[in-house]
Amino acid sequence: MASTETENLLETRKVPAPQFDDLVRSVKTGLTWPGTLEKNREQRLDLYRLAKNDVSLQRSLLSACRLDPHVFFGLFYWTYNPWKHEKLVPFVPFRHQREAIGEIVAAISGQHDLLIEKCRKMGMSWLVLGVFLWRWLFFEGEAFLGVSRKEEYVDSASRASLFWKWDFAVGHLPMWMRPKLGPKDKTHMHRRNPQ
Repeated sequence: MASTETENLLETRKVPAPQFDDLVRSVKTGLTWPGTLEKNREQRLDLYRLAKNDVSLQRSLLSACRLDPHVFFGLFYWTYNPWKHEKLVPFVPFRHQREAIGEIVAAISGQHDLLIEKCRKMGMSWLVLGVFLWRWLFFEGEAFLGVSRKEEYVDSASRASLFWKWDFAVGHLPMWMRPKLGPKDKTHMHRRNPQ
């Protein structure tokens, strides 16, 4: 009897299976990008090559990213995945993650609390940091707090730390998108966008 109850409980708590879309479209900008990892990676690298010396394209992409966080995630946000052969992975949000991005953005804009139930290995730390990074890059005067149960999980050389993930993501943005950080902008448990 106990095993049936456990099975029923587990059935009701199932996390939706990740679903990749072949193509994702920004409702706000009309831009599209592949929703599968390999095709997305190819498009990103092609786009970076095109934009590298094209200031007009850079401005257009920055404007699109500012307008829609999904463009930022779909074309510019990278993560580190220690379980994959290729460790540098484009963060291509699943449908439920795109919904979560919208909810987080709405909570920040509306200045209200948001409780996020999560399970392990669903990318929620990366997702929340990505929204914070998007706001930090494209909106003036933004300030966010990242907390964990131990200081070393906030800022240390450990890949599990929040600021390691932050620095990794910033370090993999195209050069023309990265803010120019000085020594006072990157200190222990603090990152400041001087621009």
